[in-house]
Amino acid sequence: MRCLVCSGVIAILASMTVHAQDVTRVEFPNRRAVGSYKIVSAEEPKRLTRNEADLARVSRPLLVPRGKTPLPIRGVVELAMNARLDITIAADANETLTQKLAAIAKIPPTQIVRLHCQGKIDEGGVAAIASLSQLVDLTVDGDQIWCGKAGLDCLNGLRRLRYAQFNLARDEERFGNNAFIATLLQLPELQFLEMPGDGLVDADIERLATHPGIVSLRIQSPKGLIGSPGLASLAKMTKLRELYICCVDTITDAEALEFTRLRSLERLTICTESPLTCQRQFRKLHPDCLFYLRGLDD
Repeated sequence: MRCLVCSGVIAILASMTVHAQDVTRVEFPNRRAVGSYKIVSAEEPKRLTRNEADLARVSRPLLVPRGKTPLPIRGVVELAMNARLDITIAADANETLTQKLAAIAKIPPTQIVRLHCQGKIDEGGVAAIASLSQLVDLTVDGDQIWCGKAGLDCLNGLRRLRYAQFNLARDEERFGNNAFIATLLQLPELQFLEMPGDGLVDADIERLATHPGIVSLRIQSPKGLIGSPGLASLAKMTKLRELYICCVDTITDAEALEFTRLRSLERLTICTESPLTCQRQFRKLHPDCLFYLRGLDD
C-alpha cells in the first residue's frame, strides 16, 4: 500500500516537473506595458461566403484567437511552450518601436507568429524582426527602410510569411522598387499582400503578378499608379480572390472587364478618375464577384 502511495506521489511530482518545464516564464520588471498579446493557433480559416465577404475584408489569414481580450506584456508573463502569440506594439512618447522590439526579445522568437507594429523603425528594429523565423503575419508602416538592404534581407529570411501588410505612411514620398518586388517573389508562402505603391511602375506590377501564390492583393496610392500593362497582368492571376488597386485615368471598361475571366475573384476595387461605366455589365458577367469603383480621393 505504501509503495502504491509513494508511486502516486512520484507520478504527481513528475507531472508537475514536466508542467513546469513546459512553461515559458518571461519577466518585464518595473516598466509600462510593452504592448499586448493574444494566444493563437495556426488553424486555417474557412473560405468566406459572399455575404461574409461583403461584411469584412476577404481572405485575411486570421489565426484563431484563444482569448478575445488582448493581454498586456508587462510584469511576469507565463506561456505554455507550445503557445503561439499574436503581438501588437506601437511607439509612444516613452519608447521607440525599436526599443519595444528589443524588450519583447525576451520571448522565445519561435513563439511569435503574428506581429503588428506601429511607428518609425530603424535598422535595429528590422534586425529584431529578422530573428522571428516562425512569423507568418507581419504588419508594419511602409517606411523606405523595407526597400533597402536591411529591410530586404529581413524579408528574405521570413520564409514562412503568408500575410505582409505595409501601411501607407503619409510622410513617405515613395515606397516600393524593383528589388522589393524581387524579394517578395522569393517568399514561397506569401498569399496576402497589402502595400503602398508610389515607387512602382507597370513593369514592377507585371513582375509581381507572376507570384504563384498570392490570393489577396491591395496596392494603395493617393494618386493613379497602375496603367494598362499592369492591369492586364493582374487580370491573369488565376488564384486571385481579392484585389484593390489605384489606376491611372486612361484605363478602359474593356480592360476592367477582363477581370470577369477570373472565376476565383470575390472582390475587386478599382480607384481611378477614369470615367468607367462597366459595373452593371461586370456584375452580369461575374455575379459572384463584388465590384467597386471609387475615386482616388475616396
